[in-house]
Amino acid sequence: MPPPKDPFAQIIAQGKRDPQLRLHKPAQDVATGAVETTTTDPRQYQAFETGPKPARLIIQCANSPSHSPSYGLLVNVIFDRRFGGSFVLVFNFMAVTVTGRNLAAVVHAINHHRCVAITEFDPQAFDTPAGDDSVIENIAVQAGATMEGQIESVARRR
Repeated sequence: MPPPKDPFAQIIAQGKRDPQLRLHKPAQDVATGAVETTTTDPRQYQAFETGPKPARLIIQCANSPSHSPSYGLLVNVIFDRRFGGSFVLVFNFMAVTVTGRNLAAVVHAINHHRCVAITEFDPQAFDTPAGDDSVIENIAVQAGATMEGQIESVARRR
């Protein structure tokens, strides 16, 4: 009797063929020709990663479960244009509040559907980033009735 098929073999094989399914791999932006610099040092923190039109946004939380919602479910991006210290991703089923510093580039990448992943800073996993780097200090995910509270919290910080 042949051994049972590995259910993940097809997914792994597809990831080798489809660069969009690979995490942490920089890709050339078709529109601008720019290549996002990604470090090979696993201790160097990178707040976000870009790629050509990903189907999903990977939300990597430091101390809670991570998420990978579809860009098709992203309804709105609420952001602090003046200070770049926070933004809220409003999906049709959850709200994700992101706080940190120098987040304008992250918001720009998300608004243009070029952001593949955002990563919350974890001091146990990463070295301290430079002062002018984008840093995501906190990611809070709320679903259901508490979504409205997330949006109001950004408005109160102004």
